[in-house]
Amino acid sequence: MMRAAAILCLFFLPCALSTDAEPWLQVSVDEIESASPIRVLAAMPVRLATAVYSALPERYHEDAREWGFDLKQISRDIDRMPVGEKTTIVRGTVTVHIAKFEKQEANPVRPSTLVVNVNGTTISCPLFFTGAAVKILTYLFEDLRPVRDKLAIAIDNVKIVPPGRLLWCTNQLDTLEISLR
Repeated sequence: MMRAAAILCLFFLPCALSTDAEPWLQVSVDEIESASPIRVLAAMPVRLATAVYSALPERYHEDAREWGFDLKQISRDIDRMPVGEKTTIVRGTVTVHIAKFEKQEANPVRPSTLVVNVNGTTISCPLFFTGAAVKILTYLFEDLRPVRDKLAIAIDNVKIVPPGRLLWCTNQLDTLEISLR
């Protein structure tokens, strides 16, 4: 399951634009020819994607290189990608669709709860308790422990994102969903 989440996070790379509306990234990942095929869907503001990418453990950067993904080049490509553009990256059996778009909030509603659902088990954590959210995530995902401080920054960025689903990924064995309510 962490492999699916890692593949997705690899494509939430740092970039910044100056526009009136906030730039967002939408990413879908499909790996269909493995023993346990994965599907991943995510959408979030670029600033949150940047924080999530920064919190990605080094091990997943190395895994990406083994899968044939040059993250530095992909980062440069996404950075130069104008709002409104889409791109597709195919490496072996993995297909990644990336879109950068503007999203304006008519009525800015802020979330109050981070909800992590793993295989039907739901853990809800009020965003007021950012430290607790980080502890929960680092408890659930041991690989996140070395990047605890960067994860806290990502959680702080979550506090200003509208409620909704941020990430959904599944394979034949596991399903992970992270959302804001």
